[in-house]
Amino acid sequence: MGKGELPEPNKGAFWDRIADGVGADFAGDATHGIASNARIAQGLFGLHEALGAPLLRQSGLNICQWLILKMNDAGYFDGESVHATRELPDDGRVIKKACSLAGAEAIRPFVSAFRATKSEVFIKAAWKIANYLLATRLREFENANPAAIASVTLALAALDSEAPNPKIRAGLQSWGSWLRAMPLLPNS
Repeated sequence: MGKGELPEPNKGAFWDRIADGVGADFAGDATHGIASNARIAQGLFGLHEALGAPLLRQSGLNICQWLILKMNDAGYFDGESVHATRELPDDGRVIKKACSLAGAEAIRPFVSAFRATKSEVFIKAAWKIANYLLATRLREFENANPAAIASVTLALAALDSEAPNPKIRAGLQSWGSWLRAMPLLPNS
C-alpha cells in the first residue's frame, strides 16, 4: 500500500527475488519484470488449482490487475520492466525500451484469471495482447529466440482454447512452422 495518502503504483506486483531484505528483479535492479510477474501469476493460479487456497488465487488476480494497468493504448507493454516504488517521480512507470515478446507472457495468466472469475476484463486484455502480436510482432520472428517463440505459442494456444479464433490458429501455424524449421545454434 502507499504511505499515508499516497497511491501505490506497484500494488499487486511481486519482486523476482529478495536479497538482504531488498526486493529486486532477476538482474538485481529495482524494477518489477513484466514477464516475471506474469509467470508468477500463472504459477499462483496453478497452485490454487492444486491446493484450493483462496489467497493464491487472489494473489494471481492482483498481479493480473497490475499487468492490465501497465498496458499501453495499443494493448501491449512499452518495455520489459517497471520502475520500483522508491518514492521517486518515476515509480510505477514502464521503462521505455524496445518491446520484446515478454508481454506475451501475460496472456496465460489473463486466461486463468478469466476462468477463475468469468470477468471479461481479463479475456479482453489477453485479446489485446494477442491482436497486437498478430498485427506487429509475429512478422518479426526472425530475430526472436526459440524459447520466447515457444512461450508465445503456449500463450496463444491457451487463449485459443478459451476463445477459438482463426487469426490465432493462423499465427500458431506460422510460428509453429518457423519453430520446427529453425536451426538451433549452440549459443541460442
